[in-house]
Amino acid sequence: MPFSFQDPVPLTGQNGVQTVFTLPAAPNPTGSLQLTCNGLLLEQGVDYTLAGATVTFNRPPLATDVLLASYRTWN
Repeated sequence: MPFSFQDPVPLTGQNGVQTVFTLPAAPNPTGSLQLTCNGLLLEQGVDYTLAGATVTFNRPPLATDVLLASYRTWN
């Protein structure tokens, strides 16, 4: 099966309160998701959770944070 890389995908709309963000597509495999905040790699299960294409942060990102997601998807 062919796959494609989603690299990097900016997450936008953070306002210091919002914790839930939606990726354009669900990462497949889920372990391929690399999520960074201001260049620092975040850890799934510690900093955020992933359900399908929905990312939920354990604490709301600041409005000035730069959030980037890189992952694979199957076509």
